[in-house]
Amino acid sequence: MKNEKSSNKLVMYNALSTIILYAITFFSAPLFSRLLGTDEYGVVQVYNTWVSFFSVILGLYTRGTLAIAKINYSGEEFLKYQSSVLFLSLLSFISGLIIVIIGKSVLVSFLGLDMRYLILMMFHSFGTYCVYFANAKFTYEMKAKNNLLISVTISLLTFALSFLLIKLLNAEHLYTGRIIGMSSPYILAGVFIIVYIFKEGKTYFNKEYWKFCIPLCLPLIFHGLSGIICASSDRIMIQKIIGLVAVGIYALAYNFANIMDSIWNALNNSWNPFFFEYVKHNKYVELKKRSKKYIRLYTCLSMGFILMTPEVFHAFAAPEYWEGAKIIPVIVLSQYSIFVYSFAANYEFAFKRTDMVALGSAVAGMANVALNVIFINCLGYFGAAIATLISNIILAIIHIIFAKKLVKDKWVYEAKMFVMPILGLVMSVIFYYCCYSTWIIRWGLAVIIGLYMLRRVYMDRAIF
Repeated sequence: MKNEKSSNKLVMYNALSTIILYAITFFSAPLFSRLLGTDEYGVVQVYNTWVSFFSVILGLYTRGTLAIAKINYSGEEFLKYQSSVLFLSLLSFISGLIIVIIGKSVLVSFLGLDMRYLILMMFHSFGTYCVYFANAKFTYEMKAKNNLLISVTISLLTFALSFLLIKLLNAEHLYTGRIIGMSSPYILAGVFIIVYIFKEGKTYFNKEYWKFCIPLCLPLIFHGLSGIICASSDRIMIQKIIGLVAVGIYALAYNFANIMDSIWNALNNSWNPFFFEYVKHNKYVELKKRSKKYIRLYTCLSMGFILMTPEVFHAFAAPEYWEGAKIIPVIVLSQYSIFVYSFAANYEFAFKRTDMVALGSAVAGMANVALNVIFINCLGYFGAAIATLISNIILAIIHIIFAKKLVKDKWVYEAKMFVMPILGLVMSVIFYYCCYSTWIIRWGLAVIIGLYMLRRVYMDRAIF
């Protein structure tokens, strides 16, 4: 009962964070897409893709080891571990910054960015990494309030500063205001987080911690890069093959569908600490029982989101972006594949097999690039959504195969646990396209699904 109350509390804080961030996004995304226009909005999205890319490389993905470290270190030792591996990330950032300054002419030409944007992007990337590091830290310390404070504060500052700078700048380079507005809060947050974690752990170079961290985090760099390739390479390739206008339309639809990704992150941040505790103490019967509730919850939320999308997206976006609505169900299916994959990946993390995590992700990333080349040329940006879906399904299948071989009898996720949820999700996609103009049917089904979900949560007295 104590675990149920704890999980409910964590979910509520993480859900509150998601609701607030969704409200900010729902207001800010259409505003900035209108202010910038499809062309300059596309420039910002390409910039964001490179920020995501460099944040993985510069930070060495040391944050990915925190879940494993929590099993091996506790109390004061866990704080020292965090401080030491973040110092390792800081050294990596400084080294990367020096390399960029030395090779600036090549990078400016390759990325198509002015030198000042390139330097800003480096600091933005590492600031973003520090925020992700803090999110992971507070997740495994079960301090959801802190994550709520960080995420909401940064989002509000990003929105306010971006809007102010766009209004102050001339019409020629409005995207500059948006980029500076996005980067500044992350840079400031990064500085604050570094000081906070160093002050808390008071440890820098520690041979034992680095020896534990480096073999685990290096494969995760490839995992992180592969994830970015699956999620973002499509925008760069759409830019090259079609143009920035198509990037803008695709990106706004993708950002709208990312509401489900945000919901998953909120649920997953609540779920993961309990998963690792169950594995640590061999409570696999309880793990299976709770997993079924988690699968049912996220499936119902995904189905309801798909069914209500057209009307909400039309309120969300300007008319020139509405054609992007056709890709949203495909993107939600892609995100559901990531949800399925995460169950296998958690096992791989718990058993310290980050090499498996990296290998499976690398295969999916390469598949994504190849599929993008084929499908974008044939189907435009709708093809990019299809390519992402297929590569994410490949990702899930590979990791399930790896995890089942790794943990053997400790694997609790039977195929039948996912058969009905996936069928329900596919049916909601069919209703989306067949009843696109008949909102009352779609919304009626969404209400029925919502009532069913609320009834089950009430009966179980637990969110999962």
